Amino acid sequence: MKRINSSLLAIAMAVATVFAVGCTGTTGNGKANDAECRFLNVTQERMVKCDSSENDGPQYVHNTFSVVWPTMLNGNACDTLQRALLDALTTTADEEQKPPTLNSLDELMEHQLTRNLPQGTTAVDSIPEDAGMVYSLNTTLRLKDLDKHVATFVYVLEEYVGGAHSGVYKDYVTYDINSGRVLDLYKDLIADTTLFRKQVVQSLKDNPDVEYGNLFINSDDTLPLPTGYYLEDYVLHVIYQPYHIASWAQGLIDTPIYVYVMDDTDMNHMLTPLARQLLLPQ
Repeated sequence: MKRINSSLLAIAMAVATVFAVGCTGTTGNGKANDAECRFLNVTQERMVKCDSSENDGPQYVHNTFSVVWPTMLNGNACDTLQRALLDALTTTADEEQKPPTLNSLDELMEHQLTRNLPQGTTAVDSIPEDAGMVYSLNTTLRLKDLDKHVATFVYVLEEYVGGAHSGVYKDYVTYDINSGRVLDLYKDLIADTTLFRKQVVQSLKDNPDVEYGNLFINSDDTLPLPTGYYLEDYVLHVIYQPYHIASWAQGLIDTPIYVYVMDDTDMNHMLTPLARQLLLPQ
């Protein structure tokens, strides 16, 4: 679809507030300094009616954008984190479509509110209940957890452009406040991927919400390694997106790795020193 010039779009309302926040943190690593953490809360939506639709009836688009944007963590600027969030929030299911390089929150908001709009639209204040098919892209970013070592953000991209159901992408960004780096699962936390795959396989088999026998794998050894993760209550959660290893019916798969009950030798081989610091009670 071609994109319409932003001047032709409707801006319903934009709300931006700055606030401080602190929380104990479910990683158990102590409380962040409330006075040295700042976030920008931004909410906006756009609604348009398509002037000429390929469908029999008029087509509407209703996009929303709601983010909690970090500007300072424990007294430090977080440019690296902002860069990672800009890249994460432009994720697309189309692997052949290269996401744009955006450089600011304003650019991100404009991109997300316009990226699925067809050419030729009229701004509207509301969408009638009998509108029929309504396209949408809902972008959400929230602070999940914050302590003196790590800030974890969760983002959800939910898009509907026709078909039986919307597409949903949910993932996490984990930021090491002390080093000013976004933590990569395999560069920073996992030292032995063979041991890690065995732990993931066992977790999936033990997970009552996962139909292990119906996964898209031929054997345990062919299970793809997860790409998403987050830390919570000394537990490493790994994420598989819909269709990655299972059908849409199984949805997003979130399964826990309880590293503190592992054999000490295996645990020490599987985890990096940083991961042991974050995942084991000190």
